[in-house]
Amino acid sequence: MVMILEGKNRIRDLINDDIDKGQLGEDGTAETEADTGLGTPDATTLLTVTSTTADKQIQVDYNLNSTLGNGTTYAEYEITTTVAGTSLNRITFYDLEKTQSEEWQISTIIDIE
Repeated sequence: MVMILEGKNRIRDLINDDIDKGQLGEDGTAETEADTGLGTPDATTLLTVTSTTADKQIQVDYNLNSTLGNGTTYAEYEITTTVAGTSLNRITFYDLEKTQSEEWQISTIIDIE
């Protein structure tokens, strides 16, 4: 069986329609498929994201302005859906301390293969 391009782009559109917010957290524990969200979410960073689509692909852009999250050390990020805040992913990274002189933008590419 081969899933055709039209089907893959339909799946892309269904996922894209549900994408709602992004959020940062402080838990750097390695991510697993069994995770249900961030380990230590920071509620002040739960912000609406923007997304664009291309062939079999979604790009999700998150922006944390210079007034939010200052003095906090972040080590994880997620994208959530409009349906009960379901987490789509969890990404961990080395500790990064947010300062007021910084604005952060995180772009996530989701490929539908």
